[in-house]
Amino acid sequence: MTGRNLYLLLYATIALLCVSISVYLSYYGYYSHLEELTFLFAALIGLLLFGADMLIRQFRLARRSLLMPLLFFALIAAFSGASNFNYLYTNFMQERMAQRQLAELFRDYRQNLTDTRSRLLSTPFMEEGLAEHQRLERELEQLRQQVTDPRRPGCGRRCRDHMAQIHQMLGGAPTQLATPSVEAPIDEQRAWYQDYRNVVMSDFRTGVASRAYRQAQAVVERIDELLARYKSPQKALERASAAQGGLLNPEVVQ
Repeated sequence: MTGRNLYLLLYATIALLCVSISVYLSYYGYYSHLEELTFLFAALIGLLLFGADMLIRQFRLARRSLLMPLLFFALIAAFSGASNFNYLYTNFMQERMAQRQLAELFRDYRQNLTDTRSRLLSTPFMEEGLAEHQRLERELEQLRQQVTDPRRPGCGRRCRDHMAQIHQMLGGAPTQLATPSVEAPIDEQRAWYQDYRNVVMSDFRTGVASRAYRQAQAVVERIDELLARYKSPQKALERASAAQGGLLNPEVVQ
């Protein structure tokens, strides 16, 4: 193969690739307007572009004026360029608009969760339940300090006073769990306190707290978990795409 033939083959290959890319972009650029006729129209543009290129080459070899074939090529290239720009610009703007809309929807989503949480916490049964819960937590914390005091570990008189307050709030002793002796190791004292606390809080949730409070508190905890997990639209999409049913699906939250 001579150098001239190689040049012609390379030139034809490049021209074919360029025309093919233009046909591809023209197809998707005009599809929303022409629909089922788009394939024929894109193929026509490709043939005319290739034909215009051949015509320019023929006129150049014949040493004729290139004005007419260049005008013809410019006319066809205008249709091709318009469709190419339409496809590329539409895709670019579509992605940016989708990101912007996602960000707005995500802000609304978080705001709705926050508003729902605030309204739940402001209801009378939640305020009453939270007040009782805080009182119980204070008594338990004071009990812990008494039991695990390194200078005087164990459950003495003050410890039993706090237990009496807790039992009064619960309407009775929630457990017959025996208190360890004051001589017991500090680790045993801590273990007893943790077991006692778990029993007290379980009794509070199932007995003292109202059903409305328990249900509302469960929703508040779920909202807190969602707000902590989904701090950005990207995080939300990553987790939501891994499971079906949306952001409130338990499979997505876990």
